[in-house]
Amino acid sequence: MRFFHVSLLSVALCSAVLVGTGCSSSKAKDGSFTTPRSFDGFPADASVGILQAEARFYVNHAELLDDYDLIEKERVVPVALRVGLRGAGMNETQARLLAESGDMRMYLADGTALVSRSYGKIEPRREKQRDALYGLAHKGGSLTNFDGANYGLVFFALQKGDSYDADSRSIVRVEGGVKRVLDLTKSVCAFKVTIGEETRTLYIGLKADRRARGR
Repeated sequence: MRFFHVSLLSVALCSAVLVGTGCSSSKAKDGSFTTPRSFDGFPADASVGILQAEARFYVNHAELLDDYDLIEKERVVPVALRVGLRGAGMNETQARLLAESGDMRMYLADGTALVSRSYGKIEPRREKQRDALYGLAHKGGSLTNFDGANYGLVFFALQKGDSYDADSRSIVRVEGGVKRVLDLTKSVCAFKVTIGEETRTLYIGLKADRRARGR
């Protein structure tokens, strides 16, 4: 599998096609449509050269944060990223994940983007929840051996009026009298990695998963 080395316009056009397919297939009597079920989503496990990456949406993230629901309380969608290096030449390669650059994006199935929010701007009231959040947040920085890399959470802010439906794992958005149900697992996450002097924007799909406490 490979990273999606495509422009933002390509992502938006692809997403727009998906939404158009869903809209035309449903012609929703109730003024709503959902992401096409026939589309499995983009690969959530990917590699390019010595770079390896995985992206997960933990459906039980609140449990991992001492019962603190980030979507409900902070209006952010947490995404777990695991990024590292594997293969010949990885020990000689200098690469960094720019997790706190502020320009990460999650492109939903309607082509719109959720913008990243720094974990430093998310402050649960309870100390135990803050400690859990800090422990799970991705700090970015130098990339090392993928086999030893851990998942770290990055956060994408919901737009005004958005809500989350846990049963369908979807963002629900109402605009112009039309209700859109946008499956998170049909999204694309974009993040930046520097390799030497070069900065690349990489794209990867999102898989719903469940993480056990203590892992």
